[in-house]
Amino acid sequence: MRRFRKIALIIVGLLIGLPLAVILLVLVGLNTNAGRSFAVDQINKYAGGSVKLAGLAGHFPDDIKLRDIAILDSQGAWLNLHDVGLRWSPAALLSRHIDISRLTADDIELSRLPVRSAKQPATSKPFSLPHFKLSLAHLTIAHLIFDAPVAGERLAFSVAGHAALSGLEHADMALMLKPQGAPGTYDISAALDGPTIDAHALINEPARGLIAHLAHLPDTPSFKGPISIDARLHGPRTAAALTMQADIGALLSHVDGTIDLTPQAEQADLTVTLDHLAPYAAIGAVDLQGHTTANIQAR
Repeated sequence: MRRFRKIALIIVGLLIGLPLAVILLVLVGLNTNAGRSFAVDQINKYAGGSVKLAGLAGHFPDDIKLRDIAILDSQGAWLNLHDVGLRWSPAALLSRHIDISRLTADDIELSRLPVRSAKQPATSKPFSLPHFKLSLAHLTIAHLIFDAPVAGERLAFSVAGHAALSGLEHADMALMLKPQGAPGTYDISAALDGPTIDAHALINEPARGLIAHLAHLPDTPSFKGPISIDARLHGPRTAAALTMQADIGALLSHVDGTIDLTPQAEQADLTVTLDHLAPYAAIGAVDLQGHTTANIQAR
């Protein structure tokens, strides 16, 4: 999962980082073909082979388009973005506000996972974000594609969402993924308002979907079938109430409890109910019937 967090950070950093690069690019005449070609050449040169851009267009500085973006490692391109569009307000940067009205991409294709770098950092420094505001009114990805090396088979999704962040204390965001050519939805929303949180995830995935592959679920009768997850987290961050119903194939479970989300505490007090034991018992080739409930505390 660490590499998927890295991939997500690369995608977000690449797309949202474009506004910061625009300020420098405007200085070389990016509303001319010659200026755009020069800017692309310079970016590709100084990226050291890790990023390759092509087809810079649009009206600068507030409406930027890129035909192709490739992220590379020692084995070549592993992430490709096509027809990326960014509409934003550069003047908002003066008040430390990244104000994006529309961020779009026709295709984002993850063909494989990146290879691990041979270089390891000597020390690990704590990561902290400066205070800033981010407004993303509309996020649209026509085709988010996971190729077979990532998802077991080629899977494509349409993506829509929005986000508003003010530091780490206030946030309102939503993300919806819809499989293309198959039923199902992945709806995730979250809101932070000072000390309180309200988050909801509603996932309905067909059999052999993305989650099943990423979780490496075994190919057994108990795990076969669709996945349905309905989870809500609500309340103060120090004792947020969690309610979740998770049905994975024939495995049915229900979770209730509280979670302390503060970094210093990271505690949980959960009650897990397995509605039907038989499918779970089948995994271990034993015969059990009925249901059971367990209390789990983490400190």
